[in-house]
Formats: sequence, C-alpha cells, structure tokens
Amino acid sequence: MKPQEFNTKFLHFHIRRILQSILVLCSIPIYICAQGEIDTEQKVLYRNELTGSIGLHSYGLACGARYAKHVYRLKKTVYDIQWISIHNPKEIKLSTPTGRMVYGKLNNAYALTFAIGTQTEKFSKLDKSSVAISFIYNTGIALGIEKPVYYYIKYPDVIERFNTSNHTKYGKAPFIYGIDEIRLIPGIFITSSAQFEFSKTDKDVKSLEFGAGIYAFARKLDIMYSNENNWLYPTLFINYRIGKVLKQ
Repeated sequence: MKPQEFNTKFLHFHIRRILQSILVLCSIPIYICAQGEIDTEQKVLYRNELTGSIGLHSYGLACGARYAKHVYRLKKTVYDIQWISIHNPKEIKLSTPTGRMVYGKLNNAYALTFAIGTQTEKFSKLDKSSVAISFIYNTGIALGIEKPVYYYIKYPDVIERFNTSNHTKYGKAPFIYGIDEIRLIPGIFITSSAQFEFSKTDKDVKSLEFGAGIYAFARKLDIMYSNENNWLYPTLFINYRIGKVLKQ
C-alpha cells in the first residue's frame, strides 16, 4: 500500500469516528429532554383534580377542599368549600392565669363558604421541573358564624359573657361555653387568584395559590364589644394545596 493511500484511509477512518462521536453527543440532550417531557394531551385535556388546602388570609386561617372538573381544553369548573376564621384587627391578646385571651371580645367569628368558579391554565408545564400557572375566579355564599366567648369572673366566682361591669375578668372559659348560642349570618363573596402548580408527576397536585377577595355579610359580625366591627371584609390570601388527579 502506498503511503499516500494509507494516509487517506487513516484520515477517513478518523473522520468517521469523529462524526460518530458528534452524533452520540448530540443525541444525549434529546434523550434527556424526552425524559422530562409530560404527555400534554393527558396532562391538560383529560384531568380532574381533588385537592385539600391550608392557608392564611388577612383576618385569620383557612382550610378547605376543591374539586376541579375538566370542561374543555385548558378550562375547568371548580367547586370549593372552605372554613375560615375571622379576627378583628383591633384584637390584642393578654396573658392570664388560664391562658391568653382578648379583652373585650364578644364572639369568635368564622365563615363556612361554598363557591363555584372557573380555572383557566395560561401557562402549561413544558417538563416535570417546570410550573403550570392558572387563573381562578370564584363566587359563592358565605355563612358567617358567631360563637359567644365566656370569661372567668373573679368576684363573684362565676363564668359569664363579656360586659362592662367592674367584675375582674381573669381568663377565657373553655370553648364549649356558648356552643348553644351560636348565630348564623348569611353573606356572599368573590375571589380571584393565581395558582402555581409544581408537582413532579401527573398523578399528584401540589400548588401555591395567591389571591384577593371580598366578603360581605348581611350585618356586622359582632366580634368586639366596641363599635369597631365590620360587615365587609376585603382580604388577601395564600393557600398551599395538595391532592390527586382523578381519572375521568
């Protein structure tokens, strides 16, 4: 074999090896991306969701449940139920021999809410490490609940509701006192929120929800003895939501 011929074959051999190496290297990112992909049709178009939530809002705490039913493409109808606590911004907690109490508080206030709304996914997940962003609009009824607060009175040694007497109040009585005096106040509300869903699998739902809303009741909620009570409650809120994707 001539030297020139040998050099040409040697060069062709190495060029082939280099091209093969380049093809292998180029195929690695494609394989990795494929591993992170999500079946968009199954993920977006054919999923109902059942989730529970805990959260904070401007006046207290909240917990609830939501069923989101797929309607069309990126849209769902949502059904919500929530239990929320409502505190007066003027509340000041004091330490007493029987625990902490709010002086001048007439009632513990809560609301049980039932809502229906829409959820629209604006930004879908591109892979398992990304985030889906949805916008949710809800409206419904809010059932306000007032549960009287009772206090231990030192002189005389009795348990009674708050009043402006000179009797020394030295602690809050157990929650069970006043259960039979609960009052219900009808109301309505509307909320708007953005939800960021970041679960790693198509079978689970994990999300953070940030939003704002307004609650209106038929009358003021009698939380404090003073006149600084309200019937209208604008609020900001954040919810952590976790649940499962349901098969249709």
